[in-house]
This record gives sequence, C-alpha cells and structure tokens, in this order.
Amino acid sequence: MLFRSPRRPRRWRQRQADEAVGEALGPVCDGLNQAENSLSALAAGKAETVAEGERAFDQGHYERARAILTPLAEAGNAKAQFIIGKMFAEGRGIAKDETKGANWFRKAAEQGHAGGQVALGVMYATGQGVAQDAAEAVRWYRLAAEQGHADGQFNLGVMSATGQGVTQDAAVAVRWFRKAAEQGHVGGQFNLGVMYDNGQGIIQDEAEAMRWYRKAAEQGLADGQYNLGV
Repeated sequence: MLFRSPRRPRRWRQRQADEAVGEALGPVCDGLNQAENSLSALAAGKAETVAEGERAFDQGHYERARAILTPLAEAGNAKAQFIIGKMFAEGRGIAKDETKGANWFRKAAEQGHAGGQVALGVMYATGQGVAQDAAEAVRWYRLAAEQGHADGQFNLGVMSATGQGVTQDAAVAVRWFRKAAEQGHVGGQFNLGVMYDNGQGIIQDEAEAMRWYRKAAEQGLADGQYNLGV
C-alpha cells in the first residue's frame, strides 16, 4: 500500500506488499534463501530438486514445478510448501483455491519460512482463503519482519500507521518503513519519505523526505517521481 496525494499533506502507500498474489512478488522467494532442513530425508536431501522446481515455476512451467514440488511439500519442505501455496492461491497451472493456498502457506509459515509468513499474513489481511483477521495478519507479518523480510517490515509499517490489527503508532510505522527502505524496498522508501514530509512519527525534514522519494523514483516508482516533481 502506498500513500499518495497532490502536495501536502502527502499520503503513503497503503497497498500491502503481497507474497501471495500481486505486484510485489518478483521471483519466488526472492531474497529468502531459507534453510531446506526437514525431518524427512526426502525433503532434507533434495535441495537441488527444490531449486529445480522453483526454477520451473519462475519460468512458467507449472506442471513440471508441481510434479517436482508436491512430494517435497508433502514431505515437509518449507520452500516447496510456499511455492505450492502460491500455485493454489494464484491459480498458476492449477485450479485456483485460496483455502488450499492458505493451508500450504501456513505449513511453510509454521516452520519459520518468512515468505510463507508474509503470504499467510496477506491472506488474513484480505480474507482470502481464511476469515479476515487483521490481528492475525499483524502476527504473521511481525514474525517475518523480525527475520528481516522487507515485505513483512513494510506491511507491519502499514498496519502500524493505519491501526489495523494493532494500536496505531506513527513512530512504530516509521521504524518498520525504515527497516524495509534500507533494504531497498521501494514502498518502504516512499512511505518513509512521506512520514518525513508530513512529520508523522518523526521530526519533519523535507530534505530527508526528498532523499527517500528520490530512491523510490530511481526504482521507477511513479509516486516517488510525482512527489519529486519529476
């Protein structure tokens, strides 16, 4: 979610970064590199096969990806569970089933897979495949954010800024936006700029606002370019 409006007071991005469905994804598990450990010998011993399935998914070879990853997911491999969850949640190479998607995300999330935690949080935030529950979304975002996952940090910032599922607190939102921004998260950069621009949760500083808008703009974010006057 990005906050945007003409001139002051500027608004920030509010659309949550989405590991499950939508624009913020990029390659599966981008930046995650989760350990492939599992109690199952199959899951523990086939990291190369998981990579092969992930590659097939990224290339759009969904039948092959599903054939490779399903047995690994069933055996307990968290990354495989996450990707199978995406296939169900987004209907990639399989009939779309958000409930099954959420179930697979939960399996990955409960093993500590940060991408699965963000994805499950999004499902709770939007009511896809589960009953909508903002507090539960915050819980899963926080687990991912504390692992350093930029989307989790950004989403937790949005929830803190808007008071969804957690006490509204602009200073806490600034902290999470900053953590995401410092990892190069474009939404985090833009939102941190807005917080500086408006003096929300931090001392107003137009120069800092422009610095963060510029970083977002240089990544091609139209809102960042707009706020710079480009």
